[in-house]
Amino acid sequence: MKYTLYNYDYSSSRADTPRANILSNDKGMTIELEVPGFSRSDIAVESKGSTLTVTAKRSDMSEEKYHTQEFNTRHLTRSWSLPKSVDVDKIVASYDTGILTLKMPYQIGRAHV
Repeated sequence: MKYTLYNYDYSSSRADTPRANILSNDKGMTIELEVPGFSRSDIAVESKGSTLTVTAKRSDMSEEKYHTQEFNTRHLTRSWSLPKSVDVDKIVASYDTGILTLKMPYQIGRAHV
């Protein structure tokens, strides 16, 4: 699913769509994304044009048959349409205790839309 940064419909949340916090200031934007149970090597961040996509996949889990499964630790994905003012070539990612943080600076001289 693809959402704009500020228009996310939580009523349509699915188990494979992680929750996110989005912050902004005069220097750029930050996305904090919940990806519990994944290691750094399980996570991919990709930008194509103005679309940013985060995917996390695990293949090391056995094929257990769940009676109830309220969260997903096998595959997560989330995409956003970024404002044109974000410098996608300078996105910096860090990962700590289940939270992926993406720092996205604005391009110098671009209006922050």
